[in-house]
Amino acid sequence: MITERLLGPTNPKTKEHLEVNREEALVASSLEHREHILFVDDDKRIVQIGQEILEHLGYRVTGVTSSMAALEKVRRQPEKFDLVITDFTMPRMNGVELARELSRVRPGMPIILYTGKSKAVTAENARNLGIKDYLLKPVTAMELHQAIRRVLDAGMGGGGHSKH
Repeated sequence: MITERLLGPTNPKTKEHLEVNREEALVASSLEHREHILFVDDDKRIVQIGQEILEHLGYRVTGVTSSMAALEKVRRQPEKFDLVITDFTMPRMNGVELARELSRVRPGMPIILYTGKSKAVTAENARNLGIKDYLLKPVTAMELHQAIRRVLDAGMGGGGHSKH
């Protein structure tokens, strides 16, 4: 597999990353999407690369490096974002706590959680918190794109779980 981009790892012990395979990126980028995604990760480099990947896939993207900043953006403009993609492990407020708060601000807000921890959240807890899908790291661009389409194309009644 030819890796074009690698999100992470910031901690060499965890080896968590999001990678883009050249062929997957070409297939996914042939489609044009105009949905606006809020991408949340406490690692600035991952946010920058995540934005590049998602923009390459045809999405409009706002990236933030804190769950508190993400929550404030949604509070200010609850209808601005079509989807939130958040990492699980972040300081002050983890991705599950962020999902809970976002669901209070905007019930039904589609959220995708990605994590390196397979037992970070159960499928039932995820659904109850408004998390429509979750992905285990490492995540390829195609897997991320497919999760986005599953969630957005399903609308309010959708949801799912992707182990990777």
